[in-house]
Amino acid sequence: MALELLLPPEAGPITLAEAKAHLRVDHSSEDTYITSLIAAAVSRVDGRSGMLQRAIMTQSWRLTLDAFPSGAIEIPLPPLQTIDDAVYVDAGGDPVPLDYVVDDASEPARLFAMGSAWPAGVAAQQAVSIDFTAGYETAADVPAAIIHGMLLLIGNWYQVREQMIIGAISQPLAPNVGIDALFSPYRIMTA
Repeated sequence: MALELLLPPEAGPITLAEAKAHLRVDHSSEDTYITSLIAAAVSRVDGRSGMLQRAIMTQSWRLTLDAFPSGAIEIPLPPLQTIDDAVYVDAGGDPVPLDYVVDDASEPARLFAMGSAWPAGVAAQQAVSIDFTAGYETAADVPAAIIHGMLLLIGNWYQVREQMIIGAISQPLAPNVGIDALFSPYRIMTA
């Protein structure tokens, strides 16, 4: 399985004004720095490498598989908005539209074969390709716990700009239990 980002989010879930209000900053001298903290917090939780394994704002991805699974195809990075294209390469090397049914009540969403099974004999490098759009459509749709967790990350990084020194050992800032509690219900566990 491979994932490729086709179109990144156009907007973020947290504005500079929201971050500054959370930080109680009323000047503009650190706007660039705070903007970088917002980007770092979003990067920490969003997408394939994010700790939530979820798409935070609308973005488009391509999932490729070398063969059909024995059951459903799991579409990563919930919430799923749409399946934009789904094809497989047949034995003759031609792309064929995939017949499927979407279970978007599950998280992550799943695709099931229309009928009894996926097409037989499909096993080649990147034989199955599914383009999809995922993420919350607007910042207002992002769960408040995710937004608040990112604001806490931004606040921690704003206040503590260096590693902590404990005795003679330098250690990075310990993870915040409150942040983990906010993110935990939204974390997608991958195999």
